[in-house]
Amino acid sequence: MKLNVETEFPYGLNQYSEDEITKIGLKIIHIIETSKIEYDTEELKKLFDDINKECKNSHVWALYGSDNKKNWIPLQVASRNSGNVINEIRTDFLCMTSFDKKKDLKNWNSYFYNSVMQIRYGFDAKCQKYQKMKKICNYLAIAILINEESLDENEKVTKYQKKECDIALKIQPLFWNPAREFQVLCK
Repeated sequence: MKLNVETEFPYGLNQYSEDEITKIGLKIIHIIETSKIEYDTEELKKLFDDINKECKNSHVWALYGSDNKKNWIPLQVASRNSGNVINEIRTDFLCMTSFDKKKDLKNWNSYFYNSVMQIRYGFDAKCQKYQKMKKICNYLAIAILINEESLDENEKVTKYQKKECDIALKIQPLFWNPAREFQVLCK
């Protein structure tokens, strides 16, 4: 299906209320205004504090976007097999910050040499995707899976990957692609 995100919100996507998100099995733990997603803002620090508290035992998370904090469109679903989702969420949100020459230009070192060249971090496809999410929505909401203990293990994929795929198939997030190892679940 072709989708034009240059049109108006909700870009032809299904919208969900917070109650409907909860019925899917997710809990919104933080909402942030996208204009506040910049280096060293109090709002971004608060988001990082909240995910540090709320996501210690979380392996599945989703990102929703809104223009009014009432109707949410699914943007992304992700899972981690080991550890938790804290670093992944932090990294994804740092991709959304504006380019900062002092913070985003880094020396690239090879095995044999230091400072071979300067490279611009945060300009890869992943960061461009998250910059687009920030651009098309006024608010972003982080949601985590409520009841991970009830998930069943599978031989080829983890229970977290299976749940990620189940949620993605149900809500069809705009920017989601399945990991190679569990594409078969998504057909």
